[in-house]
Amino acid sequence: MTKVTGQKLQFILDNISYHADVILDINQLLQEYGNADRKIDNELKRINLSTLELKATLEKINPTIIDWEDFCHAIRTPITTIKGHGELLIEDLIERFAALPTTYSFLHDILASATYILETVETVDHHTDKLEVCPSRVPSQLMKSRIVISDNNPISQKILSRRLSRDGYDVTLTQDIASTIKSINLAAVEMVLICIDRLNFTEQTKISRIRRENPNLVILVISHSSNIQLIIECMESGVDDFLHAPINAVLLRVKIQRALENQMLRQQQKRYWQVLNQAVQSIEHGFALFDEKWQLQLANKGFYQIYGKNTNSEYLIDFEKIISEKNSNIHELRVAEQQSIVTQLPNDKRWIEIAYSNMPEGGIVTIHKDITERKERQEKWKNMALTDPLTGLANRILLKNIVEDKLQANEKFALLYCDLDAFKAANDYWGHEFGDFILKQLALRMNKVFRDTDTVARIGGDEFVIVCKESDSKLASLKGYQLMEAVRKPFIKGEKVASINISIGISLFPLHGSSYEYLLDIADKAMFQAKRNGKDQLNFHT
Repeated sequence: MTKVTGQKLQFILDNISYHADVILDINQLLQEYGNADRKIDNELKRINLSTLELKATLEKINPTIIDWEDFCHAIRTPITTIKGHGELLIEDLIERFAALPTTYSFLHDILASATYILETVETVDHHTDKLEVCPSRVPSQLMKSRIVISDNNPISQKILSRRLSRDGYDVTLTQDIASTIKSINLAAVEMVLICIDRLNFTEQTKISRIRRENPNLVILVISHSSNIQLIIECMESGVDDFLHAPINAVLLRVKIQRALENQMLRQQQKRYWQVLNQAVQSIEHGFALFDEKWQLQLANKGFYQIYGKNTNSEYLIDFEKIISEKNSNIHELRVAEQQSIVTQLPNDKRWIEIAYSNMPEGGIVTIHKDITERKERQEKWKNMALTDPLTGLANRILLKNIVEDKLQANEKFALLYCDLDAFKAANDYWGHEFGDFILKQLALRMNKVFRDTDTVARIGGDEFVIVCKESDSKLASLKGYQLMEAVRKPFIKGEKVASINISIGISLFPLHGSSYEYLLDIADKAMFQAKRNGKDQLNFHT
């Protein structure tokens, strides 16, 4: 025995009942305003009686688990009657519809509702699960939404009002757009339904005003006109949707519900973005959210301050374009496995640290931090650790690192170990201040003699070591003699004058050794041999 769930049965009952109510409403209004076509009137009365019988039957059914055959048997008699008279009505309406006065064009709603009931009967008879997807009830969150109906036709206005009121909406009726504007100004309104046959300039201006003053309001226009220009003018005036009358009752119900749901969703999204933007703006550093196409979706002031963009700029700015304007390569951000990178902006030399994480649905969240001061401090500390504080030359630690790098790369070089002659006497005679002056001036002279690719280091009080890149004995001798000549020039500061010399010992890689300690040691010994030979000499390791 076939069983049907209460939820599915309730769906069937609600939809049949809804369409039956549509027929009853139209019948009642026809009786109020009169109907010139007696044949149609008689058919409507028969359908009316059968519809009332159907509704009475539906109300007796308990929408819990019920036997499918029992359900079909309970509604078969009234539906069969509606089906027979409905087919006669549909046939007659098809013949007469074009000739009916505009006032009775809403009879098309009966045709649509009767057709729906007949299709539902066929669905029930064949025990299929394919039922028309139509909302049977308006969601509770949309109940009490205020809708203003602007229509100067009392019949269609009442039909719309009854349908919407039955669905739980708070309906207000107006006769024209001017009175609609007044109604909107009196209380909050979620939607306006404007029924109009022809849109003139004045009405178009009023609709534009409604849209301008109420950007969140849903505006639907219903018209019998199929004029494309009218439709275009409506949409350009700020209308959300255009519905051609006569409109199917179910379609109107769906359109209204979907429009209100979309409005509610937009408002929720707006509130969400406002809260999110407020939180983002409170972030100390630069924040930027990009979609899967790398288009900027959200950013804070910190982000624009870093990249020089106005905070009023459009959000949809290509991030790579922003970086390219700064001539910085940011492509590594896409493929980097690490969770952060550091890049420098060439124009102003600032250092930016970018922390990022990929979002599951695509896109990326980034935090941008200006670390220029930190970088400068690190560089300063690094220089302090690797350079001589007095002369600014490399110290013993940096010298060793450079030599060991060259040894590992198997690069040919010469090591010149230098010691000043007569420096101690000048330092003792003129004082340490003048001695420091000599060392600083000596550092400048050394840098002029040697190339940028060479390294000049101070490893002691008056001891210096030069790493001469890609040098053989001939080039090392040349540079050594040039240095000796540069040192022989007097050092003068005010009335203080000193003349000193320099002794140089040289070792070569790979000729003389293959370790830093050994090459330095034999160069030191060669230097002492130069001193023993009379000072102001240059001597190679032998």
